[in-house]
Amino acid sequence: MMLNNSIPDPRRETKNKLHPLKSIIFITLCSTLCGYDDWVSIEDFAQEQQEWFKRHIDLPHGIPSHDTLSDVIGRLNKVTFSQALSDWMTDSLPELKDKHIAIDGKTTGGIPPKQKLALIA
Repeated sequence: MMLNNSIPDPRRETKNKLHPLKSIIFITLCSTLCGYDDWVSIEDFAQEQQEWFKRHIDLPHGIPSHDTLSDVIGRLNKVTFSQALSDWMTDSLPELKDKHIAIDGKTTGGIPPKQKLALIA
């Protein structure tokens, strides 16, 4: 995933910086795409899917806590993140360039927790 190369990490370099920014962004994006919309459920989902995540990202200290996910994502520059996400999607899916994609949030938001979307396989 090349998404975070243009996204500066808002955290200071300290011994408490345990999780790579790339991993935090990837967990958040995958969880959100699967219908999880609060930090506790995102962490729970990531814990349940930890083996899958380990195959795709660096998790030197396991899954970040919901507090870490919330704090780091909340401190990202929204304009920079939005542009990086748009650029990444355009690069990853060139056949969709200049096309409008509608996503029905009511449909994904209305799925009961036990029936969340199975986008992780």
